[in-house]
Amino acid sequence: MNRGPKPIRPFARLSIAAHLFRHLCGLLALCSLGALAAPCSAADDKPAEKAPPANPAAANNANVPLNRGMLIKVPLPLTGNADTKIRDEVNRFLKKQDEAPAQPAGNRADPRPILILELSPGQSEFGRGTDYGKARDLARFLSSRELDGIRTVAYIPHTIKGHGVLLALACQSLVMAPDAEIGDAGIDEESIGPEIRSGYSEIAARHNTIPPAVALGMLDKNLTVYKIVIGGVNGGGTKFVLEDELKNEEKKEQILSKTELRRPGLFSGQEASPTGLGFASYLYLAKDRAALAAALNLPPDAVRERPSGAWIAKRIDITEPINAKSIEKIMISLHDQIDTNNANFILIVLDTAGGSPENVPTLANYLAGLDPGKVETVAFISNQACSEAAMIAMACDHIVMKNGTTIGGAGNTALSKDQSRILGAVYQEVAKAKNRSWSLGAAMVDPEYRVFHYTYKGRDYYFSPEELKEQEGGGAGYVQAEEITRPGVLLRLNSERASQLGIAEQVANYHDVQKLFGLDYDPPAVEPGWAITLLRALASPRLAWLLLMVGGCAFFLELHSPGIGLGGFIAFICFLIYFWGQHLNGTAGWLEVMLFASGVVCLLIELFIIPGAAIFGLGGGLMILTSLILASQTFVIPRNEYQIEQFRDTLLSLAAAGAGMIGIGFITRRFLPRAPGFNRMLLAPPTNQEIAQTAEREALVDYRRFANQKGRTATPLAPSGKAHLNGELVDVISLGDFIDRDVEIVVADVQGNRVIVRRAE
Repeated sequence: MNRGPKPIRPFARLSIAAHLFRHLCGLLALCSLGALAAPCSAADDKPAEKAPPANPAAANNANVPLNRGMLIKVPLPLTGNADTKIRDEVNRFLKKQDEAPAQPAGNRADPRPILILELSPGQSEFGRGTDYGKARDLARFLSSRELDGIRTVAYIPHTIKGHGVLLALACQSLVMAPDAEIGDAGIDEESIGPEIRSGYSEIAARHNTIPPAVALGMLDKNLTVYKIVIGGVNGGGTKFVLEDELKNEEKKEQILSKTELRRPGLFSGQEASPTGLGFASYLYLAKDRAALAAALNLPPDAVRERPSGAWIAKRIDITEPINAKSIEKIMISLHDQIDTNNANFILIVLDTAGGSPENVPTLANYLAGLDPGKVETVAFISNQACSEAAMIAMACDHIVMKNGTTIGGAGNTALSKDQSRILGAVYQEVAKAKNRSWSLGAAMVDPEYRVFHYTYKGRDYYFSPEELKEQEGGGAGYVQAEEITRPGVLLRLNSERASQLGIAEQVANYHDVQKLFGLDYDPPAVEPGWAITLLRALASPRLAWLLLMVGGCAFFLELHSPGIGLGGFIAFICFLIYFWGQHLNGTAGWLEVMLFASGVVCLLIELFIIPGAAIFGLGGGLMILTSLILASQTFVIPRNEYQIEQFRDTLLSLAAAGAGMIGIGFITRRFLPRAPGFNRMLLAPPTNQEIAQTAEREALVDYRRFANQKGRTATPLAPSGKAHLNGELVDVISLGDFIDRDVEIVVADVQGNRVIVRRAE
């Protein structure tokens, strides 16, 4: 069972740095072995100068365009339908090359796209156990004219035995680790019959990567193979012949020397190279994939293992501020799609300004730790991937940016110095896991990183001084050019610049992604349930202000309606959807909800309990406004350019909602009470005649008879209430203090119809 990848520990720097150092050592050693990579003469006396050098970029020492290529891992032994899957992968590669634009030759010896078959022994010893028939048929396909438009390369990082050797013979070039061995092809056969001998001779003769005589010697350890040096007037050469062919050669040619190859036909890369026996044509030495890419003039991504079989593609959309809950949902979705639904292609669409710097590394480490042989990950930036959100893109296998989009720069979280340093360190580990330079990514979260443009042997590199020291020889030979970053400013790149610096592999529209990666359909999005999707849509920034406006108008109508009716219900639903949607977006929590509810309570107190006090009205309005602002953003006080823009947009949205509330409130207050059907729902304002009658009626009331009278409160006075005075129940107001029920009072003053009382002494 696939239990998922182990996350990369952010600060496990030493082991990864040592691994990268070994890769770089291999690359430098490869460059120094230019002579070893030059092909020797084979049985057909092919001129050595026609063979490509081991590292064209190093040989020409000029700006040479990189080749196109892809690596397919071939597990040995071939079992089940493994050979069919490999055929399908090769055909997909051919189809992709047919659809791709023509590649300029430049000054390269061979501009054809390169297909690398990494022959990897699996559970059996040295990959033994491959069926001869499967290997022969697949080898014939690999050496057929169908593949003349590409260059096939067999990469042997570890020793292989058995009929898997046939696949190496079928390729046009051979790359081996110096200590890896190839041979003992017939180890699984009790006897070597003429059919098998004929098959090996046929496959080996097609490209002569390994001479047929040596191939037969690898097949049958009882055969003796000689290396002979031929002299003559027209020049000599080197041939490899079997023992029974040697006498015929002695009759036809002048044999200057002959050397018997050791038995049982198992040779290392070093022995097969020109400095050894020199029988392998077009042989390169590469101890790892980094050296393999350098030898074939390929980008590092081209030698990365890819999932086999047809794509099972899924899409994850990250279009909101990132927090712990959203990270958890994304990772659960990824686990489910990869482990349960066998998804092997994950497209992550990014349009986010970042979020929680504590939680984003969790997702980045998870993506970087996925097995590239099982899952291909592509980040598509549809608008922006700011600050720490760019780390998610860097953790994917490929980065594609839409034209006009940006990566890096300040996001909606103002990073502290400690957070910047920690994220910079995490960037290093994530980038190294994907064979990327880490300096550009680290400069997107830490303004203290300075990145410079360097040139080395005709190639462009973008390093910080710290990463430069990690290169082979401490960066000796690298020529420094202009600075890419600005001191004290987070690095932000548009799509064009990101492509120039090698961050983005492609600048393309979303629909072009299918063609770029050979997808037959648009990957379906991994979405939550319909209810949450609906709530998110309703609480989107474009509709949030509309919810606020409708909710505010409904609340206003409720205040002018008898009892609790439709207005209160609509207001409750609108504000509920608003805060729930913002909660799903990661910008609203219990603090914002409590501030809003407390503000509403304060307004009600001001309107119904203590009218005219003002403090509750102003305080309640301020709490409501603060809650709405905080619910629309992840920060409290804007501290960078992005946050200032977000704060401005929030205020504009609230202003629009407020203007709408005032306009709709005025219209409804003026016309709705007189509209048929609605006049029972909304209290109509008093007419001028009613106002005059009320004033006249109140003017006739004379409470001067209660002056200096004593009585007792009938209700609590807070500060208004009722009291018994001279046997009458009268509305009274205290001098401001609270007076409980059934307390003796005395009338302090009478102002028209207002009776002001105080506690009796």
